[in-house]
Amino acid sequence: MSKGRLFALPLVFLVLAACDTGGSTARPSPSVTASAQAWPTGGPLAVYDGGPPNAQTHTVWVVGFNNAGRPNVTAKVLASVTVAKRTDIPFKCFDCFATDPPYVSTSKTHVYVLDGNSTVSMLAPDGSVKKVTSIPATDITRAAFAVNPDNSLIAVGLMDFRSQTTKLYVEKLGGGGRVDLFSAPGPFFYWPVRWRNGKIVLATGPNTESFANPYHARGYALIDPIAGAQPVALGNGDCIPSGTVTAAGTACIVRPGTQCLEDLVANAVSPYYYNSCLRSLSWSGTETTFLMPYNQDTSTLKVNYAALSPDGQEVITDQLGKVFAPLSPIHGGNNFVGINLVYGLKTPARPCMGFINNNLLSWTFVNPDGSTDVRLMGATFEGSTDIAPGVPSSPVNGDLVGTVPDEFDG
Repeated sequence: MSKGRLFALPLVFLVLAACDTGGSTARPSPSVTASAQAWPTGGPLAVYDGGPPNAQTHTVWVVGFNNAGRPNVTAKVLASVTVAKRTDIPFKCFDCFATDPPYVSTSKTHVYVLDGNSTVSMLAPDGSVKKVTSIPATDITRAAFAVNPDNSLIAVGLMDFRSQTTKLYVEKLGGGGRVDLFSAPGPFFYWPVRWRNGKIVLATGPNTESFANPYHARGYALIDPIAGAQPVALGNGDCIPSGTVTAAGTACIVRPGTQCLEDLVANAVSPYYYNSCLRSLSWSGTETTFLMPYNQDTSTLKVNYAALSPDGQEVITDQLGKVFAPLSPIHGGNNFVGINLVYGLKTPARPCMGFINNNLLSWTFVNPDGSTDVRLMGATFEGSTDIAPGVPSSPVNGDLVGTVPDEFDG
């Protein structure tokens, strides 16, 4: 999408998207790249993960699209699997929360799912699952994992909730060749969520329940997969990451839930633009502030959730729709004239926002009966029914956690 646009609201969403809801061990050595397990890579596939609150299982869905990037896009659930959640940590502590990292990792061709505490399996296009490895979780240590794009390596993070320490290692996906990267005491944990350009992307945060993204992250860091490597934090640390990570980076919000419009940009010329609470954070660590005009729609704006497009040119917000990247350091990409989000449907406490590609956006909505489900901006689920005028329902209810092929890796 080119810059220099005037974004005229009211904003009308086509169909939108949902949620609310170590030592080494003996491991099998499967043929991880077996074609029977690989997903087709001709177009985007979206992978969701979710389940009812306090349930002992969760469900992973893979959603495919027809005519992606063209008019009349339709979506369809291609496969799903229900597996066990991690066991509860057997003790409580004051003002803390047992971080529950993602259960899913995607590569260029495969979808990997954590079943329970330790079993990592591949989800095949026919809905079957095949165990590929085990990771050493215990009743007090949770394990998180991320498989690299060519399915050869797995990064594993171990979070010990009793000692409040993190350990990270990398090994071959079929087992063997383990390399211990680092061990760190609290109060912050680190856990792998992706690979990018040969480095591991780590989510990081304190052991508290406060997050605006599906990875439970309060920040991100990069680390090389070599012994003794140390995480390199991204950004200034004052901007809370929100929404899914993309090839461009992530959206982030300064002081979520407070006044978003800030001071007039330096050296401003008419039309005047102001700094805002919305930024993009790139994988190089660069932060870009998204500028806004001062008018009736932005003057009292508060943003709790946002998401960045894969090309880095748009941020979607839970209150103002799309905000475009600035055209220059003193001129924004928007000129808001009104706002009217999706037919009066409400968003839940955590709307699970994210981009599948530059044309497909996932967002949670609350239905008139109080239930929630995934909606897709730019697509319609096959066989869906209207629960509000022009807003078809969805069979999916969970976080958007990845795509296949995973275009995240640059």
